[in-house]
Amino acid sequence: MKKQYVKWLAAELPDLVARNILSPDAADRLRDYYGGFDQDARRHLAANAFAILAALLIGSGIILLLAHNWAELSRPARAVISFLPLLAAQALAGWGLGRGKDSRGWKEGVSIFWMLAIGSSLALVSQTYHISSDPETFTLSWMLLSIPIVYLLGSGSINLLYLIGITVWAGMARSAGGHPAFFWLLIALPLPRIWKIGRHDPYRTEPGLLRAVFTICLIIGTGIILNKSLADYWIVIFSSLFALTYLAGRIWFADAPPRVFLQPLRAIGGTGILFLAFSASFRGPWKEIIRYNRPLLQPEIIPALILPAGVVALLLLCRSRSRGSGSLLGVMPLLALAATILARTTGWMIPINIVLFTAYIFILGLANLLHGIKERNIGLINLGLVILCLLIVVRFFDSDLGFTVRGVAFIVTGIGFLLANFILLQKKATDRQK
Repeated sequence: MKKQYVKWLAAELPDLVARNILSPDAADRLRDYYGGFDQDARRHLAANAFAILAALLIGSGIILLLAHNWAELSRPARAVISFLPLLAAQALAGWGLGRGKDSRGWKEGVSIFWMLAIGSSLALVSQTYHISSDPETFTLSWMLLSIPIVYLLGSGSINLLYLIGITVWAGMARSAGGHPAFFWLLIALPLPRIWKIGRHDPYRTEPGLLRAVFTICLIIGTGIILNKSLADYWIVIFSSLFALTYLAGRIWFADAPPRVFLQPLRAIGGTGILFLAFSASFRGPWKEIIRYNRPLLQPEIIPALILPAGVVALLLLCRSRSRGSGSLLGVMPLLALAATILARTTGWMIPINIVLFTAYIFILGLANLLHGIKERNIGLINLGLVILCLLIVVRFFDSDLGFTVRGVAFIVTGIGFLLANFILLQKKATDRQK
């Protein structure tokens, strides 16, 4: 929708709400969907940001004041004071829920204050009574005690903090020799709330952000859990995770508006696959994979077989729903698995792997370019040209070709950018005239 129409709609929304034609929540969803150009939406966002900042400052200030005077207090006084911030946060939340307060800024501010109070109370009680606690146990306790806040107040920021915190715990558990596999169970705890937030309108900013952070944390946490398999199969495992992410976006969020931040699964998955494909087109990663000369058939190969099988299942589902444009990106894990097995069994396959992934990147760029020309989509055309241009830069700086050849290649690529955009703009102008 053109910007002037969006501004007109934004100006009409307050009147539609006042006449009970639209609910305030529906009006907020319209603002989020069309970009929120009106002043009310900006004030709404600013109010939420200030509420979160206020909660962070107040909570941090209380902790600093207590820390400064802590040594002068008796043990009973310390115990009482340790719980005061937590009781205050719970009382404030109970009062707001009892009064039916539905302000997003209030919910975000109280939620963060409550979460900080939980952390400070845990730390102060442990210090007062000399309860030994390692960092991963403290972090896990803090995150689990914060779960009720997710469901009582429905705060989006608490969901984000919990997801990040539980991912940090997984890293701590791996370093301490613990059991990070519980991460998969722990990260699923807020899923019902995240699903509820995006149930009615999955393409608002908040559900999109939650999906993006959840996906990134899930990929990082899975990599931490599968740490033993990464030495030999990291290209296979991570390309599979990114491919699963991309295909999930293609299948279950196919009707998302054409804005990157509203298509987080496709953006994260596609970017990850491209990054790994470029990495696999160098000699270094393959040399590292075959350096230790470990046996091919070992337990660590199991995730490297199961994850690509999951990718194949989603590829078939994607094809059955006539959404086959993601097939090319979904092929990456299968190429990575074949290349890894061949590199580990026959070291002389490394140059062939480099050629294979260079060709794969070239096909990706060309496919995006041609699809963009067919659909008259400038974004896809530019994406295809960017991929091809990056490939030229990478390969020419990685070869012995002279500066003249490299310079000519860059000039030709730049002219390709200009011509493709000029032709597409001319076609669109002709279509408008018709």
